[in-house]
Amino acid sequence: MTEKTGFDFEKFKAAAIKSMYAGKPLNVEQGIFAPLLKHFLESALADELEAQLHYLRSQTRLFQP
Repeated sequence: MTEKTGFDFEKFKAAAIKSMYAGKPLNVEQGIFAPLLKHFLESALADELEAQLHYLRSQTRLFQP
């Protein structure tokens, strides 16, 4: 299933299984879970930025004459 951010979990799952059988490490920069961690961090940062911008816009409207 592809969400608004474009991450395809089924594709990731298939690639992770293939990588595990190939003996690829789990937790290094080029490891199996690197794409999942990258997606998680980017999504969290984008949502945090959106929340902060929404808050700042609402505060700006309160203080305008």
